[in-house]
Amino acid sequence: MKKFIIVLLLLIPINVFGLDLDITSSNAIMYNLNDNEIIYEKNKNEEVSIASLTKIMTCIVALENINNIDDKITLTYKDFEGLAEANAAVAGFKVKEEVTYRDLLYGLMLPSGADAAQSIARNIAGGNEEYVELMNKKVKELGLKHTHFVNTTGLDIDGHYSSAEDISKIFMYALKNETFKEIITTSKYTTSDGSLTFRSTISRALNNYNLDMDYLLGGKTGTTGEAGLCLATIAEKDNVKYLLVTVKAPTGGNVPSSYTDQKKIYEYFMNNYSYKNIV
Repeated sequence: MKKFIIVLLLLIPINVFGLDLDITSSNAIMYNLNDNEIIYEKNKNEEVSIASLTKIMTCIVALENINNIDDKITLTYKDFEGLAEANAAVAGFKVKEEVTYRDLLYGLMLPSGADAAQSIARNIAGGNEEYVELMNKKVKELGLKHTHFVNTTGLDIDGHYSSAEDISKIFMYALKNETFKEIITTSKYTTSDGSLTFRSTISRALNNYNLDMDYLLGGKTGTTGEAGLCLATIAEKDNVKYLLVTVKAPTGGNVPSSYTDQKKIYEYFMNNYSYKNIV
C-alpha cells in the first residue's frame, strides 16, 4: 500500500484587521507579498494627502513613457519654477545642466527632488498639467477609487489625494518594473557626469537615528504640513516579503514617528508569525 504525506505551508494568521498596534499614523496597510494578502490595515480607504508618495506614480509613468533611460536632456528654468517658493525638496540639479533620464529618476526617488519631477514632466509630456493627465489615466487603468493627482511632486493642493490602499496598489504595480525596483532599493547613486551623489532618504534616516531595521529593502518617504510623515517600504525576513504603507504620522519628536510606526508593525508580525509546515 502506498502512503502519501501532504505538507502545507501556511502563514498564520492570514489577516489581522482588528489588531490595535497603537501606531501614530492615521492610515496604514500591510501586505504579505508572498500570498498577496492584507495582514494589517487602519483606515485604508480614507482619502488623505500623501506628500511625496506621489512620486511613486510619477516614476512609474516616466519609466513607461521613456524610450531610452540613458537619453540626455538639458534642464531649463521651467524645471525650477515655484519650487523655492513652495519650499520643495530638490535633488540639486542646475539650470542648463545636461543629465540623463536615469539621473532624473534617481534624483526623483532617492532625495525626493521636485526639480527632477518637473523636468521629467516637461520632457515627457510638455509640462506638469499634461503629465498629470498621464498619471490620472494610470489611476483609471489600475481601477483606483480613492486617488486623484493634481501635481507630480506631492505638494499640498486641493484635489490631490490618495489612500493607503491605493498607494499600496500603485507601489505593487510599480515594483513589477525591474528598473523601478532597482531605483527604490538603491541607497546611493552618483549622476552620469559625477557632479551629484544622491543618498536614499530611508538609508539616511536609518543611519541618523540608529534604527535597527536591516530587513528594509527600500521605499519612498514623504512629508508635508497636511500629509504629515508618510512612508512606503518593502521588507523581507525569513523568506517572507512584506509591503507597508503608513500615512499621516505626526511630525516632531526625536525619531520620526513614521519609522517608529513601521518598526512596530513589521516587528510585531516578524516576531509573532511565520510559515509552518503542517503535515
